Amino acid sequence: MRGVAFESCDVANDVDAAVRLRALGVRSVPVVAVGNAATGAKRFAFGVDLRAVAELVGVPFQASPALPVAELKHRLGAAVKTAMRLVSEFPPDRLQDKLPRRNRTCLALANHVVEIAAVFLRVCDGAPFDVEASAAIVPTELGVAELRVRSKAVALRLDEAPVRGSRMVETFFGPQPLHLVLERCAWHTIQHARQLEMMLARTGVAPSQPIPPHLLADLPLPQAVWD
Repeated sequence: MRGVAFESCDVANDVDAAVRLRALGVRSVPVVAVGNAATGAKRFAFGVDLRAVAELVGVPFQASPALPVAELKHRLGAAVKTAMRLVSEFPPDRLQDKLPRRNRTCLALANHVVEIAAVFLRVCDGAPFDVEASAAIVPTELGVAELRVRSKAVALRLDEAPVRGSRMVETFFGPQPLHLVLERCAWHTIQHARQLEMMLARTGVAPSQPIPPHLLADLPLPQAVWD
């Protein structure tokens, strides 16, 4: 990654990595940590704060979102609609398939995508983007039909929501402009849509509409669909 050697740790399945994360006093992932391997990491940055990550590892980075608010709003809504289209094409008996190295099903991932957009709307209304909000865990998982109804309502609210990108928002990684939080929500949902597309292909079903490349362009997405 930009010439910087790194080790990827899955704290959900690596007990030692989870212990090291707790030692940092951190309750949220992704986290980038730097330090002495013998003594444990001493410095870290939240992975969603790309400016802080770049400073931590010593690489140049354009801190401001590359895309305007209106385009990011469009991408977030498109990601929700794409995820719903994909999950609707799953064979019903494959919706409970688990994601690679994750205790999360394909249906749960689709619920998560819709919840990310709903979280952004709550942040627009004044809620903080704290650790709980960032996790975007739904209290009750919906089936595909119910989730389709909710996703349409969320997408409609998103279309109508005024977004003042310069407004500062309290987040778990410090005060940030709403523009940056919107970018984070947009690439978060699009990355999950890519994962749903991959999982659908694993069932032997070709997506009716592959995710168009322009939906991914100019966003800080990883190259791989899955780490």
